[in-house]
Amino acid sequence: MISVELWRSPNRYEVAQSWIFHYQPVIKIVRALDNDIVLPFACVSRYHLELRLTSVGWTLMNLSINKTLMRQVPVHSLFLEEVSEIQLAVEGPKLTIKLHPKCEHIDNPVDAAFCQNCGLPLKILKTIQDYQVVKILGQGGMGTTYQVWKDGELLV
Repeated sequence: MISVELWRSPNRYEVAQSWIFHYQPVIKIVRALDNDIVLPFACVSRYHLELRLTSVGWTLMNLSINKTLMRQVPVHSLFLEEVSEIQLAVEGPKLTIKLHPKCEHIDNPVDAAFCQNCGLPLKILKTIQDYQVVKILGQGGMGTTYQVWKDGELLV
């Protein structure tokens, strides 16, 4: 689980708005209305940044020429810490991103393929390069089709 908090003012640690994501492997923070977190600030780009769950943890990817800053230093991409404070553009809003403890995958139905708490696969059949095989969809003379998990996405 990951949460994002928007600060009310740049100098005071008061939360104006917050969002919590339980199962979502990609979170887009932007000005465009068709995204996960929409911030109506002129300095925030239509597609400003992305938070992405990878096999090694959460990463932040800056997609904007207006910059994303951490500790007043522009960043392009980075692995998120347990608590990360960022700013969108030099004069833009400040956000706190919190990573919550790793899920223990408890209280799931016996036949569940994915955890109902965090959305991650419960059983990995095998790993092929960066892909984690969660299900065999079909086999034949030409090969095998798998349902796989990679960087927070379910693929075929």
